[in-house]
Amino acid sequence: MIGAHHMGLELAASGWGILIAGAAVAGWIDAVIGGGGLVLIPLILAVMPQLAPVTALASNKLAAVTGTASAAFTLVRRVKPDKKLLALYVLVAAVCSGAGALAASLIDKQIMRPLIIVLMLVVGLIVVFKPNFGTGESKALPTGWKRWAAIVAVGLIAAYDGIFGPGTGMFLIMAFTALLSQNFLSSAAMAKVVNTATNLGALIVF
Repeated sequence: MIGAHHMGLELAASGWGILIAGAAVAGWIDAVIGGGGLVLIPLILAVMPQLAPVTALASNKLAAVTGTASAAFTLVRRVKPDKKLLALYVLVAAVCSGAGALAASLIDKQIMRPLIIVLMLVVGLIVVFKPNFGTGESKALPTGWKRWAAIVAVGLIAAYDGIFGPGTGMFLIMAFTALLSQNFLSSAAMAKVVNTATNLGALIVF
């Protein structure tokens, strides 16, 4: 019995070691390119199969906040985006992400687990086959409807981030580049700030 108890502790310690290493890698990926959740969420569910899927999502948000916030701080210092516009996006993102997280917490875990698997496959395929997805530069000048469309896009993407998450940064960059006629670096700076807000909004609800 004592031996089994010690083995359980050893397995628990090794499991925590794997999770900590995975969180570090996922945080680095989030800071550099985004999509760390594609690494951390399946890792959490594999190491802790009895864990509720929504708890795995919340744990991923905790790790993602660090990576996105550090990247946002660095990029904003270089690019200096429109503060008023960015503040509006942050507010919309935090509220919609929180709503998405609330929806995720209400979904039955028997439905949530396969849903997570499907979403991971879809986002993973996009990343593999469209690595430059959303990194082009729009030449058209932004019009009034495009500015409103950008707000709607932020809300929808933020809600998705609250429900699931991986790929959010890429989707935000795509939206900002297409709708605000920005280059990749400017879009990435705004995306990191907004993504930090979506992570915090969801984390508060979780």
